Amino acid sequence: MTKHCDHGLEMEMTFLIKCCKIISWIILLFLISEASGLGYELSINCTVHYVTCQACIAGSFANSSVEECACCLTASPGQCFNQSFCQECSKGYYQNNSAQTNCFPCQKGFYTNKKGSTDCTPCEVGFFANKTGLSVCYPCPLGTFQNKTGQPECSLCPVGQYQSQKGQSECKNCSEGTFQNHQGQPQCEDCSPGFYQNQTGQRTCWKCPSGQYQEEKGCSSCNPCDRNTYCREPGCIHCSLCPAGTFGNDSIGLVECPACHPGSFSAANGSSQCTLCSKGFYQSKFNKTNCDPCAVGSYCSDTGCEECGPCPRGQETREQNSTLCHECLIGYYKDVQSKKLCKECEDGFYTTVKGSFLCKQCPQGYYCPSTWESPRVCPQSAICPAGSSSPESCDIPFFSADVQTQKCKATEELIALIIGVSVVAFIILALIVYKVHKERKARQFQEETQPLTTAPKNQIYMGL
Repeated sequence: MTKHCDHGLEMEMTFLIKCCKIISWIILLFLISEASGLGYELSINCTVHYVTCQACIAGSFANSSVEECACCLTASPGQCFNQSFCQECSKGYYQNNSAQTNCFPCQKGFYTNKKGSTDCTPCEVGFFANKTGLSVCYPCPLGTFQNKTGQPECSLCPVGQYQSQKGQSECKNCSEGTFQNHQGQPQCEDCSPGFYQNQTGQRTCWKCPSGQYQEEKGCSSCNPCDRNTYCREPGCIHCSLCPAGTFGNDSIGLVECPACHPGSFSAANGSSQCTLCSKGFYQSKFNKTNCDPCAVGSYCSDTGCEECGPCPRGQETREQNSTLCHECLIGYYKDVQSKKLCKECEDGFYTTVKGSFLCKQCPQGYYCPSTWESPRVCPQSAICPAGSSSPESCDIPFFSADVQTQKCKATEELIALIIGVSVVAFIILALIVYKVHKERKARQFQEETQPLTTAPKNQIYMGL
């Protein structure tokens, strides 16, 4: 029995000691809270307790409007019970101090993708943040880049460069055969046909130089013009065949096709060589497509004539494109070298050989009815002075031919006839003169005897 009583007493004593400890802790907490001024009243289950609020740590916040049941209704801003009900900063916001009433948005160029952040992270290269309070950074769009961290925007790719991917820290140079003359482009443009670019990072393409061409786009070089073709101006897409009148000499990269020289020609486009004029033809000019026939009176006896030559004296050509001269025909002559034809001998002149320089005059006592015959003897009844083309007959019986002088001389019959005719003519003339004189004298007598007036004879004249 005694041991049993001792055990009960010991239990009672233990309970009393625990109660004293609880009461002591309550009194101690009350005194501490009163001393520090941080004691607040919180109602839980209608029982009044005194608790201590603690400041929210960095990355969270609390303000006086917080009304969670466990928070102190009259707590100072940024403090809450046991930190259990402080709100974490949202993504894109941060707070690097404790006991704050709000969080700050991340500045442009920065972000945070976690709740309760104490600071923001700068955007990496190739990314940007153009607004505040972002939880992520955006990749730089096509045609832009960013090579720095913490930037609010991306930069445009400069001319001559491009960017075909998002989120890049640098742009790429346009490759050979391409160009870009605008900023912020996602790709480069191909050089057009007739242009090329053999360097990277260029804003323009260059024209193919003269003598070269390019049919395709996006090329880094041009091709020399093919054989017997040419390109005069820069930027050729195609080369042209050397035109007729020129030649290519099977050369490549021609800027101009050489012209055919005098004495030669080319009739077709793309000729490699010029053709010499054939015999009997000539060409005196450059860049011709054909040769001209030698005119009548001239000739060319060799190929490649620039001019047709004149025939020497005593020779001629009687048709076009002659290769040699022919002697003047009988009865014709040419006294000087020229391109003229032989001339026929004049009347009274002749020649009986070919290739004559001059014609001979028909001699006295002869006549030449044609220029190609020998002189003929003058008939006895005619005269033939030098250069006669036909005999001149003397009229018989009044004239007779004088062989020495080759003149017609009067006969005795003609002299008698002339004298008789002269006497008769003198008599007739005398009679005519006599008759005219007689008539004139009679007219004069009549005029002298005729009255001055025709008035009546008994007319009386009175004075004033």
